[in-house]
Amino acid sequence: MDIGGHSGISEWERLLSEDEHLRAGRCSDEDVRARYVISRGVLRILLGGYLNEKAHRIHFVYNPRGKPGLPGLDPNRVQFNLSHAGSAVIFGFTRMGRIGVDLEMMTRETGHLEDFARRFFSTEEYEAFLGLPEDLRRLGFFNCWTRKEAYVKAIGEGLTMPLNRFAVALRPDEPAKLMWVSGQPGESERWTMIDANPAIPYIGAVAVEGLACSILRRRFSLVQGRGKKETPSVAGDLPNLQR
Repeated sequence: MDIGGHSGISEWERLLSEDEHLRAGRCSDEDVRARYVISRGVLRILLGGYLNEKAHRIHFVYNPRGKPGLPGLDPNRVQFNLSHAGSAVIFGFTRMGRIGVDLEMMTRETGHLEDFARRFFSTEEYEAFLGLPEDLRRLGFFNCWTRKEAYVKAIGEGLTMPLNRFAVALRPDEPAKLMWVSGQPGESERWTMIDANPAIPYIGAVAVEGLACSILRRRFSLVQGRGKKETPSVAGDLPNLQR
């Protein structure tokens, strides 16, 4: 979803909780603040559609690393995640298990990418990256980076988990996959990874706890409220969530 250049921020702010207002207030850049407010408002609207609840009444809980979720221990409750890049945002929803999504813009120079790969990739990933033809290294790097971030976001660790403690497939001719996790035999077999590439220059990935998952893609557009008391909405049909 493209959330760049959208007006009427005050209408979206009405959907947010007190802690979200505080977080938005800490954004010194107005564009960053606007994207945060709109994306959280859209998240609430989409979740409200799945939960049959008013967007502003949804209550989030946060794990120690700051990952938001819904309260309760019901294994069938909606799991979700979101990621920003530029003016775009991607949302992921499921009932299968934990989920993480990541979205990036492929804008870094290839030379800098090699430095990042050397620092953060596993030995196996770094060698696979170097083995790619020069014209495919940028895509290989971002395949790896988005898949790794999606996984650490799914497990709730964020970048506190060393990225070289696990490996993902990165070659453009290979499907997305979690290859192994150090000290956790069998962990890779419990996860499905899927590419979610909306449009150039964006590239994204989804990590879902569960096997043989498929991804149902939907594009949404923002609908502005027409009056001071009318809240904004999104246009588009919600896909049914897999269990």
